[in-house]
Amino acid sequence: MKAAIFDLDGTILNSMGMWRRLEQNFLTGLGIEPSDWIFRRMDTLGLHGSAGWLIGEFHLDKKEQELWDFCDRLALDAYLKTVSPKRGVERVLRGLRAHGIGTSLATLTAHKLVDPVLKAKGIFPLLDHILTVEDVGGVKKDRPDLFLKAAALLRAAPEETVVFEDSLYAIRTAAAAGFPVWAVADPSAAQDEPEIRRLSARYLESWEELASELETQTV
Repeated sequence: MKAAIFDLDGTILNSMGMWRRLEQNFLTGLGIEPSDWIFRRMDTLGLHGSAGWLIGEFHLDKKEQELWDFCDRLALDAYLKTVSPKRGVERVLRGLRAHGIGTSLATLTAHKLVDPVLKAKGIFPLLDHILTVEDVGGVKKDRPDLFLKAAALLRAAPEETVVFEDSLYAIRTAAAAGFPVWAVADPSAAQDEPEIRRLSARYLESWEELASELETQTV
């Protein structure tokens, strides 16, 4: 491993439950009955992409900016008040740095949310680069652009760069682009676990197992 790319929600942060609650309240407030297929679509599109899709799909009399601003306020408040890093992830980030392995964040979540929450939780200085879909023209993780840009910034080829992810569709994308994927268990992806395990080079039940390895040996 020469470099490492980390997802944010469900991978570094215990935040998928927060997003589900936020999405559910958001949909209900718009008069939309929440359902699994809507959540899956929103997971793929990201927050801002979902706003435009919801307006078109459900013929809402709203402007995208209205939905973006409302969601951003709710999300930042929830991030700062209710979300914490997954146990052991800070040890992993420090361990990778001690081994000279570069690290980058690659997330769908916007900088206006990501940067404040990473600083508040003490994670920001442990990452070499912070990338969001804003940095690749809005391209989501159904295409590899975000992973490829993160690897390029870390001066590493895909095959030298481990991608840490919890989401099945993002794991599919990274694996297809030649990245070894180390999946991170998260309750939100429990139903996809068999396929996630099949596609991943390694499946981490918790960050603490990798943290212990980094503290005792070379990865």
